[in-house]
Amino acid sequence: MDHPESAQICLKGHLINEASEWDLSSNRIFCPICGSVTVVICSGCGTKIYSSDSNPLRRFVVPSFCSNCGLPYPWTKQTLQAAFEFTDELEALSSEEKENLKAAVPDLVSDTPRTPLAVSRIQKVFVKIGKPAAQSLIQILVSVLTEEAKKQLGIS
Repeated sequence: MDHPESAQICLKGHLINEASEWDLSSNRIFCPICGSVTVVICSGCGTKIYSSDSNPLRRFVVPSFCSNCGLPYPWTKQTLQAAFEFTDELEALSSEEKENLKAAVPDLVSDTPRTPLAVSRIQKVFVKIGKPAAQSLIQILVSVLTEEAKKQLGIS
């Protein structure tokens, strides 16, 4: 698919400029939100960064994975790592439950046949860990959850 415009995004996932090629005055070297360096291409293959294709409202959606090489962008890696670290700190879960939760998380950031299973598993964990911890985990993941996972989890 030929995309008309590429974007500039910081390494932590903040959208800087959704029209980085023609609106040069809006480009920034560093993110004004977090101070991270900004990028316009995938560090894995050099392909320009485009909006996620699962975009029903035609707004720019920061993608989680490169559309050319399939590698996760730095912000996706950081988000997954934060979710894994948060999971390790959940005292209400056994070691096995923590590993199961960590195994389910990647299926929430890419639509796969396992996404409904991952949603079911995370909902069961939410009951066990309580509302505050569940909300914190969702807050960590919300920027990289697929639209389908958000819908199934009741997140708008």
